[in-house]
Formats: sequence, C-alpha cells, structure tokens
Amino acid sequence: MTGGSLSLDILPFERSPNLDIAASLYDAAGSLIVTSNPINTLSATISATLASGQYYVSVNGVGQGDPA
Repeated sequence: MTGGSLSLDILPFERSPNLDIAASLYDAAGSLIVTSNPINTLSATISATLASGQYYVSVNGVGQGDPA
C-alpha cells in the first residue's frame, strides 16, 4: 500500500446470514491497528489512515448474544 485512507466493509453472505464478523487490521510487524465488531450487526467496517507499508486483515466469526 502506498499510504492514505482505507475503508473496508466486510459483509456476511446476503441470503440467510449467520456469521457475526469481527475484523482486525494489523501492520507488517503484527501489531493491531484497529478492530471492528459492532453490536447488533453481523457486518464489520474498518476505516483508517495508513502510512505506506504492508498490512493484513483478519476476519473471524464470533458469537452474538447470550446462548442461555
């Protein structure tokens, strides 16, 4: 990446979605820059202004609500 603004929308499958997404952005050293796991929505959005370099996005399925 040459640097600048980054905006990512990570969305579950549109038909009968059942994956609550948690997304994280890491730099090349593996340091966490930003994470997104909004309450009451299955999608995640990452927005950041970044310097030039290499970055990694992690997308995980997480639980939503109380199973009890």
